[in-house]
Amino acid sequence: MGEYICFYTIPTFKISKNIKKLIFLFFSFCIISNYISAQIKGNNTQFSKIYQTKLDTNQLLVKEALLQKSTPQNISELQKLYKHIAETAEEKGDFKEAFYYHKLFRELSDSLYAAETARLKQELLINTETPQEIANNNKELILQTQIRNLFIFFSLLILIIAFFLYRINLQRAKANGRLVEQNTEMLQQKKKITESQKAIEKKNRLLELQNYEITLKNREIQTQNQDVKDSIEYAQRIQAAMLPSSETIQRILQEYFVLLKPKDIVSGDFYWLHQEEDKIIVAAIDCTGHGVPGAFMSLIAKQLLDDIIIQHNMTEPADILNALHQKIRLALNQAESNNKDGMDMTLCLIDKKKRTLTFAGAYNPMVVIQNGEIDIIKGDSFPIGGWHFQGSKRAFSQQEVSLLPDTDAMIYLYSDGYQDQFGGEEDRKFMKSRFRKLLLSIHQKPMAEQEDILNKTIENWKGSNTQVDDILVIGVRLQAKDNFV
Repeated sequence: MGEYICFYTIPTFKISKNIKKLIFLFFSFCIISNYISAQIKGNNTQFSKIYQTKLDTNQLLVKEALLQKSTPQNISELQKLYKHIAETAEEKGDFKEAFYYHKLFRELSDSLYAAETARLKQELLINTETPQEIANNNKELILQTQIRNLFIFFSLLILIIAFFLYRINLQRAKANGRLVEQNTEMLQQKKKITESQKAIEKKNRLLELQNYEITLKNREIQTQNQDVKDSIEYAQRIQAAMLPSSETIQRILQEYFVLLKPKDIVSGDFYWLHQEEDKIIVAAIDCTGHGVPGAFMSLIAKQLLDDIIIQHNMTEPADILNALHQKIRLALNQAESNNKDGMDMTLCLIDKKKRTLTFAGAYNPMVVIQNGEIDIIKGDSFPIGGWHFQGSKRAFSQQEVSLLPDTDAMIYLYSDGYQDQFGGEEDRKFMKSRFRKLLLSIHQKPMAEQEDILNKTIENWKGSNTQVDDILVIGVRLQAKDNFV
């Protein structure tokens, strides 16, 4: 049996245990195959002796060909050469030479036949075997063939399995490589996320700090707002104290109501009341602006009215408005400054003896209702103080209204805040006409009920809208009896 040494180069990639087992089996099959091949080769040497005998027998003929100085490499070619020379000589008419080479050709043929016959006899003598030996040889050949086929089958099977395992291992390696890449990417993303989280945390800390600062500022603002609100509420108490008390109004007018709704705690709208013997002066004043600025103007106007009517005993409505206009311009230095503040006003003088109403107005009118009929007493079309093309030479007029005997009368004095309030389904102003119809519809009701209806009506109309201005409505009932009020 021959010896075989096999060298294998193992790949550098990682080999699993299953592949190692398959390689071991493959090497085992290689060794068995070499052994079987060696046995087959030893048996075949017996058949090679027959072929060698034939060559040795033919060597005599080859020597003869060499003695004739011919160069053919085998007897068959030498035969062809003799035959060709004979035919060529026959065509040339050289029958002697042709006969000679024909004779050589026949002798060579006879020699080949004798040699072949001897060879076959010798081969039969050498290879004469018993039937049992032939059967054993056949079985051995069949077994060798089956072993060879089985070896080939298992070799192919092992190669196929090894190939698929290699592919699986390669795919697994690629998958592992992809997983490594994915893990690397995930780590990078995690790093980015961590950095982003740190940045977000830093921003959050900054936001928390800013929120804390904002909270402190809001608290400071709330404190300031509360201080301002407290100051305004205190100013509202001062403003309320300067207005005629309910006891004073009740003593002078008996049947009345006052609906005062400031827009911003304190109001630019205010009412004024004074009685001098049988004469009663009632006024509804709407100062420029609202809130604190309007409240400042109301303080100035109230002080000036006290000076004009109480100190100087002035009772004519037109004279009172003219004097108030001059004093406002003087108090605010409007002749030299750009100040344009002023006020709208309705002022009514009730003369109990004469049973008359004397009215003067700056923009705003007075409403008188008698026997179910409404009468609008209009004022002049310019304000008190402030800017107007007539300048300081404005002259207010007055009108006198006689009351019907044996008939109660309702008079209403008001600012423009009620009729200018936005609201309703179409978000429009309440308007003058709707306001006057409302007054006409409620004028016979008790005074407290009238005030309640007016208040609920404007609140429902306003809805979620903001109040646009201060609201003031004064209602007074003048009775038909002798003392009038």
